[in-house]
Amino acid sequence: MFKSFLLLDLFVFFCVFALPTYDLTDPSNCLLKGRYLVTENRTVKADIELFSLSFIVENATAIQLLLRDNTFGGARLGVTLDTRVESSFGGGDPNPSGSAMPGLRVSTLLTSSLVDTYNLGSGGQIHGLTLIVTVTLLSEWEMIKSKFGEELEFLGISTDGRLLPPPSRPTRRLAILGDSLSSGVGPGFDVPSGVSCGAGVPIDDVEKTWGALLCANFTAECEVVAASGITITADTTYNLPLVFPWSLGAMSGSDWPAASRVPWSTRAHPVDAVLIELGENDCHAFNCSSPKSLQRLATAYVQFVTILATQFYTRVTPFFLTIANHEAGQSGAMLSAIPSLLQEGFNVTFLNATSPDSLDGVNINTGCAGHPSYLQNIVSFSRAQKTLASALGW
Repeated sequence: MFKSFLLLDLFVFFCVFALPTYDLTDPSNCLLKGRYLVTENRTVKADIELFSLSFIVENATAIQLLLRDNTFGGARLGVTLDTRVESSFGGGDPNPSGSAMPGLRVSTLLTSSLVDTYNLGSGGQIHGLTLIVTVTLLSEWEMIKSKFGEELEFLGISTDGRLLPPPSRPTRRLAILGDSLSSGVGPGFDVPSGVSCGAGVPIDDVEKTWGALLCANFTAECEVVAASGITITADTTYNLPLVFPWSLGAMSGSDWPAASRVPWSTRAHPVDAVLIELGENDCHAFNCSSPKSLQRLATAYVQFVTILATQFYTRVTPFFLTIANHEAGQSGAMLSAIPSLLQEGFNVTFLNATSPDSLDGVNINTGCAGHPSYLQNIVSFSRAQKTLASALGW
């Protein structure tokens, strides 16, 4: 008899406390942004930074994310609980002052292959509120994975609250193709002021990059395809033209079976502009002070823009050859390539978003691993914002 009552109590416990689970791939539940892959099992796989999911829930006491971590060492997720009204969240006009920044995140999560349920909010923190919940992948894909199948698989969301229609998709969309300056290496990840970069200090945070700040300012959806050390020169083994076409970021690797590669549909996800922040690693590899090397890099810009404009976007799509934070000689190659591209009828603009090492005599070059700090990224964002707003009429 005692055993029967115990089983009944356990049954009642799980019936009462098991949270309803919702399908992330249902557009009436959730807004997915960035690059990702929807599986036949209605889960979402992602390994490219700035992928995000957003949903709106009210009167919840528990909100959980269900996730399968297939990465080598885990990834970082930023969690934002926002009480702003829908009209100010997505698809509306950008901040008229031109200085909007991403909302403050309430927590950061480090994923693990040993954990499949992550708490996004609970108890008095959320009770009685209507919340916009956003989960963003902060780690760059080059840091997340190195072999086939190492990605994050988002399985669903669970909550005892009432799910409302998700935020509207922004009407603007930018594609940012770059290296570590765009993927978020350097500006730190919740590193307190004064804490030096060292072993065990996380340094990748895409939301603190010039590009993410630019998208937030313009209320634009941001598609980032970027990784440390990557080049634009197509005759190297690790280059962005090889990576660009795929839904998951590392599908250029030799251990990714061709049958498993799923193309990313740029036609289904059109953009208002493409910002190409590449070339510094090329200059480090073959010395851009040489006229021959500069010509080699200029040719790479012409080839990549031509491929993008004719095979993935359109000939009238605005392209910005961009220097963000650092100049290593690539500007000469960009300025050499642009007249040739314009002559071919492409819409190409030079964008200089370099940032100084100091402001008013104060050193701001404090990023990790030789990369720009968050403050330097803000300076780069500010410079890029003016050029982009003028060129696009935003």
